[in-house]
Amino acid sequence: LVDAVLARCTEVDSGARNVDHILNGTLLPEIAGHVLGRIADGAAIARIAVRADEAGEFAYTVE
Repeated sequence: LVDAVLARCTEVDSGARNVDHILNGTLLPEIAGHVLGRIADGAAIARIAVRADEAGEFAYTVE
């Protein structure tokens, strides 16, 4: 997962701001969508796992 985030950091001068943008602009909204979907279905959430798939895209497992 760390490698997938770092691979998206293409601007050398941005530093940690780029990582922050990826987390707040991509990762957290996608997690929120999964959480809201589970809440709407009345399902409990015990664990959320995030990994990078073969294409470097974030993949989520919500249990």
